[in-house]
Amino acid sequence: MFFPYAYKIGNWALLRRVCAPLRGFWLTSRVKRIYWYWFKEELSEGVSFNNTRLLHGKAVVVLRRVEAGRETEVDTDTQRRLKTAGVMVVLVCLLLSGLVLPLTICSGGEIVGWGNQKTPNAPLTNLTQIAAGYGNSLALKSDGSIVGWGSNVFGRSTVPPGTDYVAVTAGSQHSLALKSDGSIVGWGNDSYGQATPPWGNDFVAVAAGDGHSLALKSDGTIAGWGAGTRDLGTSPHYGQAAPPDGNDFVAVAAGNQHSLALKSDGSIVGWGRNDYGQATPPGGTDYVAVAGGWYHSLALKSDGTIVGWGRNDYGQATPPVGEDYVAVAAGGTDAGGHSLALKTDGSIVGWGYNSDGQATPPDGNDFVAVAAGGWHSLALKTDGSIVGWGGYKLPEGGDYVAVAAGRDHSLALKSDGSIFGWGANDSGQATPPDDNDFIAVDAGGFHSLALKSDDSIVGWGNNSDGQATPPGGTDYVAVAAGLAHSLALKTDGSIVGWGNNGYGQATPPGGGVYVAIAAGSWHSLGLKTDGSIVGWGRDNSGQATPPDGNDFIAITSAYALKSDGSIVGWGSSPTPPSGTDYVAIAAGGGHGLALKSDGSIVGWGSNIAGKATPPAGADFVAIAAGRNHSLAIKEVDEAQALSIDLDMDETWMYQSVAGQSNSDLTAGVSITDDPWSNSSYSYEWEIVLAGDVSLAPVTVAGGGAGDDYWTFAARGCDEPGGLSDSGQTFTVRVTVTGDDYGNTGVAEAEFGIALLGDTNNDSVVNVADRSITNAFWRTGSAGTYTLRDCDVNCDGVVNVADRSIANAIWRGILGQNSVSSPCPLR
Repeated sequence: MFFPYAYKIGNWALLRRVCAPLRGFWLTSRVKRIYWYWFKEELSEGVSFNNTRLLHGKAVVVLRRVEAGRETEVDTDTQRRLKTAGVMVVLVCLLLSGLVLPLTICSGGEIVGWGNQKTPNAPLTNLTQIAAGYGNSLALKSDGSIVGWGSNVFGRSTVPPGTDYVAVTAGSQHSLALKSDGSIVGWGNDSYGQATPPWGNDFVAVAAGDGHSLALKSDGTIAGWGAGTRDLGTSPHYGQAAPPDGNDFVAVAAGNQHSLALKSDGSIVGWGRNDYGQATPPGGTDYVAVAGGWYHSLALKSDGTIVGWGRNDYGQATPPVGEDYVAVAAGGTDAGGHSLALKTDGSIVGWGYNSDGQATPPDGNDFVAVAAGGWHSLALKTDGSIVGWGGYKLPEGGDYVAVAAGRDHSLALKSDGSIFGWGANDSGQATPPDDNDFIAVDAGGFHSLALKSDDSIVGWGNNSDGQATPPGGTDYVAVAAGLAHSLALKTDGSIVGWGNNGYGQATPPGGGVYVAIAAGSWHSLGLKTDGSIVGWGRDNSGQATPPDGNDFIAITSAYALKSDGSIVGWGSSPTPPSGTDYVAIAAGGGHGLALKSDGSIVGWGSNIAGKATPPAGADFVAIAAGRNHSLAIKEVDEAQALSIDLDMDETWMYQSVAGQSNSDLTAGVSITDDPWSNSSYSYEWEIVLAGDVSLAPVTVAGGGAGDDYWTFAARGCDEPGGLSDSGQTFTVRVTVTGDDYGNTGVAEAEFGIALLGDTNNDSVVNVADRSITNAFWRTGSAGTYTLRDCDVNCDGVVNVADRSIANAIWRGILGQNSVSSPCPLR
């Protein structure tokens, strides 16, 4: 049995304590879901996975991996099969013990990331330059230092130290930086020598392509290195690193496998791969900037127009019309290219391939620079902060229930059963199927797996060893993805494996009933019902030889969680922290993570890019670790209200006499804080009379914080539906509802009504009267003007009652600005 000592406990309280360290259990009253985390993680060379939890469905138990995103619904029949296999003992223990720490997540939580593969949690400031590569990003700070994030394959996002840099550029798999002394530093993939710049300190600009690099020298010549130093005419050598002779060049740009240079006379020269015409620029001498994409190119002309050429299957080489552009950027992948342009008003326009939203820039007109990468784009703002969009940023919202961190890509399972992917996508591993019936996800080296609600498995991404082609059937309850192999746990407690089997890692042992699985780079592990661990596959550092014992309750590829809440590591994994208050574990690329019972996270081991330094806080509910990045789901409170601000153009209105036009009151609402990042809102406006008697509300659907101004006209007191009494204070109330999550916010502002009379005694009631009255209210002085008696209370006569009400209004007794003496009434 899973807890053989349970027989010795003999009382309920002890049983609860035995199972309590598992945490991650919560009951959602809204959908009657029961969650439990069963932790599994990968490591060795960094493929990371996560937990398993018991998920919703028909008021029955469901098994699910959360770190790796593994969810599996267990229906009544499946429960019966699990019981037959002996696994039900585990479920009963978990469920009956109460399993610690109820969490308040109903629809899911928000995602937090740290390390390389993420958009920085807090906006970076004091930036002067940005660069977007094939999944990674770089930014130069005003102090001369460099910040890197995103995919860190080949270490391309692990920036060099120092504060003497003046320019950065990001290629497909390598990066370059220009130093203040005119020398160049390179890092990342150097298979063609593209990250090994030539010696010298006379360089003034750099550009990085796929496997080649370019640099402009102070004498106007160009240096090239990496793939294509000679024109061999075969991939990847197209002569792209062999620039033309000449010393009149003023700018260089590197595309995927082609190059461009701008000459001092305003003409453009191109060379390298040219199968789409991307290296054949148009004629003319009026160009001021060039940009090279994957298979297309752009140029900015002196008149502010843009010209494009090369591959154009998504319109990436067909720029918008106009003469108000000041900068261009070209990006893309083999799948397609996209383009960006900065306008003179500080706004951005995007076009071309838009699979991940990389060609849909944010609104705003405070941008000063743009950069286009593979699946993502960046923009620098006037305040020195950065904005990213497309495929290489953390997903927004609070509806995520599981995360999985692979080698250099990430997956997140949403509460609606769909999957969001981001990070490295060179094999399509971050592009999940478009469906919403998934209950678990796992991210491997270059492939991904997902379990569907019918207990079948789907795979995508790199399939060179068949690792993304799962076996058929609908009897699976867990999946695990290694570097190039995959595992699945069946309802009968057996394990199946497929994919790369060079070390036997895809050939699980027979016999026994398993309740959890974990896949490392080249080894595999299984947790048995008796609490022991079995390993198989490559064992050069002891990674497939787990410790003895039968008190383990969760496994990763390098660590195991014991029933007393402590952590054990083996092989070459860094030593985990001591203590007995841990409830979840994750193993990444030489680093580990642990979730504590108080909701905080501890990290240890290699700390490249801060991957082992989790954010502060005690509101985390799930963790995942990749090669050089880490993820966590943060608990969010569904009941959080929107914070809104209501602005009024005036604190009073003028209600005209019969036959005259009415004045307008303009009120604007802005969303000052939205913890759930709603994408649209509904506005319900009301004019509230005394005693909270409200006029019919006006509901405005959709819109956003920028579409927030609505006008209300005050009808005359003698008109149907008009405000019946000028002698009281009224209220504007707006209720904003977030369509995505149903959160609301309410704001109110008071105003008064003044009846417009013949203020200047010229026998007419017109705009001049309104202007004078407005001045009266603002200055607090009536001057020599008097206010004509009107039927203020709409009773059909002009009498003392009207004069009393009007006098009270003007004197400010009813909440308006007071004057030093009563207003003389005629």
